[in-house]
This record gives sequence, structure tokens and C-alpha cells, in this order.
Amino acid sequence: MKQTKILLIPCDTEIAYEIIDSLKYHKYFKLECGCHERKKKYLYKDISFLPYEYDLGFYESLNKLIIEKEIDLILPANDNLAFELSKNSKKIRAKLVTQPWKVHEIVRFKDRTYSYFNDLIPCPDTYTISDINEKIFPIFVKPKKGQGSLNAFKISSDKELRLFLLNYDPEDFVIMEYLPNNEFTIDCFAHNGKLLYYLARKREKTFRGISIQTSAVTDKKLNSMFEQYAKIIAENLGMHGIFFFQMKLDKEENPKLLEVGARVPGSLSLNRAFGVNLIELSIYQALGLINERSVIYSALSPNEIDFTLFRPLGRVIKGYLNVENIYVDFDDTLLTPEGKLNLDVVRFIFHCKNQNKRIFLITKNKNNSLYKKLDEYGIKNVFDNIFHMSEEEKKTNYMIRTKSLLIDDSFVERKEAMEKGILAYSPGNVKLIEGCVQ
Repeated sequence: MKQTKILLIPCDTEIAYEIIDSLKYHKYFKLECGCHERKKKYLYKDISFLPYEYDLGFYESLNKLIIEKEIDLILPANDNLAFELSKNSKKIRAKLVTQPWKVHEIVRFKDRTYSYFNDLIPCPDTYTISDINEKIFPIFVKPKKGQGSLNAFKISSDKELRLFLLNYDPEDFVIMEYLPNNEFTIDCFAHNGKLLYYLARKREKTFRGISIQTSAVTDKKLNSMFEQYAKIIAENLGMHGIFFFQMKLDKEENPKLLEVGARVPGSLSLNRAFGVNLIELSIYQALGLINERSVIYSALSPNEIDFTLFRPLGRVIKGYLNVENIYVDFDDTLLTPEGKLNLDVVRFIFHCKNQNKRIFLITKNKNNSLYKKLDEYGIKNVFDNIFHMSEEEKKTNYMIRTKSLLIDDSFVERKEAMEKGILAYSPGNVKLIEGCVQ
């Protein structure tokens, strides 16, 4: 199979990170990253820079990049870009992996979405300013065009309503009933309007509109309803590829539609835990390898297993450490205090080996089980050399003084190394600096 070159733009969104994680080890797909601002710092290197989609010269620059990099497909990674590229797809010399323009034209706007589906799917009650009185508080207002929770408010009184009207134009907002109960996202995949796959998940914790903790729905009644709604949305909009929709329970515990999304949802990775890589499938679809009769198999059934995705705020350091020699302590470093392999340290070791660094084990292990343990875990041959010294000796006597790094749980050992000009880190810090060893 010929390698497919894919332009991911912009590459600095939560959606982009999910796409990269989904494709980074795929031998047939090569990702090219694109973004807009040269002065910003980015998680990834080798980025191509383009003007913003609203700027003059954007499409000329985009097509020039497509030719230069031999791009086959474009994956837009935010709502605005997906909307604009879909609208102007005929100007682009590569194939877009996104929903058709007629879909974006409806779902990008909440009022159009509710108007379109009001007779097909339960939608929240909506109001005009003149409708509002004490009896219907609380209400909820959100921008007609927008994403996440930006400029979305719960309004519980006349005073709060007056404050809202002083600061915003109500014509730019949907004013709707407040839905107080659980919220759900339903991730979907369709082909020419036929639903091929769905996974419903409960949004348990959110941060700025992004779900940072979400669990697969195991309730069969809810799943049956969500599947039916997914089929209605797919068929009526002619969905093709990945889409999602969100529903929230009203005070009677009935689900009502919040929004439909014509892009990759940020927490799509929960589907990969069930064995379904929807990003990969969307590319196969764009290449003509999927049709209406295709069956998407899940390794596990959401009705049988309760998986939860946690997306805590990540901590990644980008920079450069000029090191060639990595020294790793054994007790409480390579092994945890419980006697198990420290997986962060092991990953760091193999990352450094990929970068052609030399790896040394340096230890004062006293119980004579060192080689037995190394054999037990199958890692003795990982090291370029093993320094097994007495308690009285100093590790720094065995270490090259330049371009070296020590990983050790002992504060004293790290202090002695740093006094000799050797970089030193505790085991808990290696995950942070992994990407800095190049």
C-alpha cells in the first residue's frame, strides 16, 4: 500500500493531539504538521506555517504546501478551519477529511441545529427575551456559533439577565431551558448517511468545555436511544466519516440535544480502548476502502465493560539536553521501592537508546540479587556496561564528567554528581525530560 501523506492543521489543539496519537505508529500514513504563528512554541517540530484561513493568500500558500509536501489528505483540527475549508473545498488541491459543507452549514450554528432537528430529536425549549419571566428561571444562554463553554451562562434571576443584556447582544445567543442532569457525548462514524458505529460516553468532568473524565455508557436503554438518534442524525444530514453529538438530561431525566459536531471530538481516544481507531478508519474511507456494507468491529462491548478515560492536564517539557551518557541507579530507581520495574525509567532508557545514547547501570546493590533480577526482567543486555560498586565508593568516580546524566533516587548521589558538573534527576522527573534528549 502506498504511503498516504496527511496535512494536520492546526497541530496545537486537543483535537490535533488525539489525531497524532491515533496515527503516530502507522506505517502507511505520514503526518505533516501545519500551524499559523511562527513565534509560538509547539509540542512538535518540523511544522509548516500558513496564514490564517481568513487571511489573503491562505489558499495560495496552502496549495503551494500541498504540492511541495505531496499532500494527499487534509485533516482540519478545529471547528473554524473545518468550516472554512469545507466551504472552499474546490479551491484546495488535496482531499479534505471532514463532513460535507451542507453539514457544517447547519451544525456550526446552534439555532440552525435545533431548527433542523426539532421534529426529529428531543431538543431543549428555546426562548426569546420577551418570553422570559420568573417562572422559567433558571435558563441557559450560549453563542449560536461557538464551541466549548466560552461565553455560555446559567442565568437564574432578572438581575443576572439584565447584566447579560448589558454585556452581550442576545441576537448572537441561543436562550434555552436549563438542563440540570447528566451530559453525554456520542461518538459516531457513518458512510453516506448510514451509521456504521457509535459509542456513547458520559461527560463526568469538564474543563473549559473539554471533557477531562468520560466513561462509556453501559445502560442498555440509554444506548438504545442514543443509537436511534445517531441514525437519525447520520441519515438526515448525510453524514460521512466522524461526527459526534451531545445530549443532556432535563429535570425529568429525558435526553435533549445540545449540539452536533462535524469534526473529531477531543476524547475520541476512549474508542481506541475498545479497539476502534476512528481516525484510521476515516482515512481508509477517504481512500475508498470503506463502504455502506463495511462492519466496524469493537474488541470489547461497552455494554459489558466500564471503561473511563482520564485526561488530566499533561506535563511535557520541550527543549534540548546535550547528553551522550545516561547512568541509571538500580534500587528504588530502575526498580520501584516495591521491587517492580519503574516503567517511566524503562521508557526513558529505551527512548535514549533510540537516540543512540550510551546507557550504564550504576549501583551499590548489596543483596547480590542484581544479575538475577536483571535476568528475571530480561534487561541485562540493555546496558552498555554495569558498574556494581561497594558502599564506600563514589559513583562519580565511574562516570564520564561531560555530556552525562544520572538518574538516582538518592539526594546525596545526585548532589555529588551535580558538584562534578553532571546532570542529575530523580526517577519522578525523567518523564518530563524525555523529549529533551535528542
